[in-house]
Amino acid sequence: MPQLGLRYGTVTVADHDPSWLVTGSAYAADVAALLGGLTGGVEHIGSTSVPGLAAKPVIDLAVRQGPGVPFDPARDALTGAGYIYRGDAGPDGGQVFVKESEAWVRIIHLHVVAADDPQWSRYLAVRDRLRADPDAVTRYSTLKRDLAARHADDRRAYTRAKTDFIQDLLR
Repeated sequence: MPQLGLRYGTVTVADHDPSWLVTGSAYAADVAALLGGLTGGVEHIGSTSVPGLAAKPVIDLAVRQGPGVPFDPARDALTGAGYIYRGDAGPDGGQVFVKESEAWVRIIHLHVVAADDPQWSRYLAVRDRLRADPDAVTRYSTLKRDLAARHADDRRAYTRAKTDFIQDLLR
């Protein structure tokens, strides 16, 4: 496994590690197998899913709930497999889980969104746009490194500061 992990509340951006793609796909497949019919899809999203993009060394996964499937069985399956439930992040993140390599060191952020939640499409649109646009990858990597230097101990500020760039990608 590649070196993954980021202490809670901190921000570090690393050069892209090609093994993140393999690792993210493996975790996505594991979650899909774990959840079975409870899901309408599991995708590796976020910066680690984009070749060449600098990223926090944390795998982001999105889980689309199956239509009409309640959340509780998925929550129970994920927590039973070692994911820690962190609550509802609302329209910008869905139900959030983390997996840690040790206490307070996250290796996976997992977002469960309802089948009809537009966030699912936004996750995929941002990832796919970046995969198709090397110039956007370069600009985003530069922005992420700058923001990580300015907000090394404030992940929320780092995330908020990326909002305009993400919105531009979605236009």
